Amino acid sequence: MSAAAAAAPMARKRPAPDQEPLAADANKRLRYKNLRNIDEFEVFEVLGEGAEGVVSRARATAAAARRSR
Repeated sequence: MSAAAAAAPMARKRPAPDQEPLAADANKRLRYKNLRNIDEFEVFEVLGEGAEGVVSRARATAAAARRSR
């Protein structure tokens, strides 16, 4: 890496694991709200797998259903 490239910090969408987040990142709003954890579901079966992930048949547990009300 050249000295000029090392002196100028690169703009990143996320900080590297060994770097502190930028102050500007604190002002960003969440892209997705009300996401649920996979642990809140009882998985019955896997329907298929693909490049984007796994599709499963599942239902919310009773504890998760009470929290969402």
